[in-house]
Amino acid sequence: MEAALGMKFYRISKIDIAVDFDFNIQKRLIALLKTTPYDIIVNGRIANRKSVKGLNVHAYNISISRMFAHPELSISNDDSTLQMKTYNKRKEIEESSGKAYITECTGFTGTHYRLEVTCKNYKRLLPTLKALGIDDTYLYVHLDNDETLKTLFCDILNRLIYLRKGRKQINIIDEVLNDLK
Repeated sequence: MEAALGMKFYRISKIDIAVDFDFNIQKRLIALLKTTPYDIIVNGRIANRKSVKGLNVHAYNISISRMFAHPELSISNDDSTLQMKTYNKRKEIEESSGKAYITECTGFTGTHYRLEVTCKNYKRLLPTLKALGIDDTYLYVHLDNDETLKTLFCDILNRLIYLRKGRKQINIIDEVLNDLK
């Protein structure tokens, strides 16, 4: 495509990575966060049960008891260059986007929820890629590589929210999937 348009790759300045589920991931994440015996770390700060900074887009500082009232679980860092959100993808397709090809691609005919992470700034993305040992040119060429995308997805997600048991960091998706077994 680059040659056809007479363009040359320069850098990746924004990336969105989504994982689709055939169950309500949002509900399971909320249940996990409400009941976990572990520390919840949001934007590098421990959630102290009184306020959680950065959780839910429309609430800057809210209590843990209220953070689950929002219909979409959303987290962003202080300057909104890193974001995570969960939402009902089936509802979004039916009501606004009309992207029926997504349903065909996933094969989900019933429940369809999405967890999406976004990095909106090259200055945030470049150090992340370097820390993971991924060159942005490599990423550009291998955007279809599931392992590379999973690694990047988990790193961005863990920069926004994770659980901590003692000194051990626990990925929230891994914890939800372990609970399903």
